[in-house]
Amino acid sequence: MIVEFDHQDSDLYEQYLHLRYKIFYSEFNWHSLNVDVLNQITLSENTDEQAIFFGYLVNGNLIAIVRLVSSTKAVPYQEIYENYIEQKKFPEKFVVINSLAVEKPFRGKRQYQLAKSDIGTIADLLMEHVENYSIRHGMNAIVFTAGCNASSKFFDRHDYTRISDCYTKPWAPTKLVDYLVKL
Repeated sequence: MIVEFDHQDSDLYEQYLHLRYKIFYSEFNWHSLNVDVLNQITLSENTDEQAIFFGYLVNGNLIAIVRLVSSTKAVPYQEIYENYIEQKKFPEKFVVINSLAVEKPFRGKRQYQLAKSDIGTIADLLMEHVENYSIRHGMNAIVFTAGCNASSKFFDRHDYTRISDCYTKPWAPTKLVDYLVKL
C-alpha cells in the first residue's frame, strides 16, 4: 500500500530515515550523508520540512521510499540543478525527487498492478504516484539525479529524458546522471 506523509508524521518519517540509512548509507556506500551510526539513521535534511514523502508499506513497515520537493518551496541539491535553472532548461514549476529506494528483497519484482494496466515493480508504482501527484499539484516537470548504474537503467526503461552525460561529484560513490520528465 502506498502512503503519503511529511516530516511531522513521526513514525513514517523515522522509518524513512532508517530505510534511507539502510539502503543509501550501508548498502550503496553514500557515506557523505549525515548519519547517526549508533542509531542507524540518516539525519534530517534542510529541505525535509518542505518535502512530501511517499512510501510503500508491508505489514506496517516502509519497504520503499521516495522524497519530493516542489520548486515553489525549495530546491534540494541546488548545486546540481542551478545551471539548468539559470539556463531556463526547466519549466517554472517542477518537482525534485530523490531517495527513491526499495529494500533488496522487494526490488525488481513485477507483480504490482499499475494504472496503465501494466504489471510493474514497487518502484514503478512509486514513480507513477509521483507523476500523478505532480500533475495534480500543477507541476510541469519532474527532475532528479540518479546513479549511472541499475538506477539509470530503471529510468531509461521509462523513457525519462537524460539531460546530462554521466559525471562525478566528490561526495558521490558512483557516477551520476540528471533526468527531466515533462508532464
